[in-house]
Amino acid sequence: MNGSAVPPARRIAGRSGAEGWQASAPAARSTAMLLMYEELARARTSKAVADAERYRRRRRLLLARRWQRRADEAARRARLAQTAVW
Repeated sequence: MNGSAVPPARRIAGRSGAEGWQASAPAARSTAMLLMYEELARARTSKAVADAERYRRRRRLLLARRWQRRADEAARRARLAQTAVW
């Protein structure tokens, strides 16, 4: 074949002797081909799930660091305020 999913049209001769073109029927996909596509879909889905989980973990880590910095800054301001009063 020429690499496409549908075979090219073929030339036929009718009963009356007239010639014409008839599109070849699409080739039926084999079980192996269907299984290959299913496996590819599963691989893409599991990669997307893993990427999403990595993103969530990174996001939680960044938020935890941000809140830690805010807490440290608040503690520093509290210490400075305490020493300024006394």
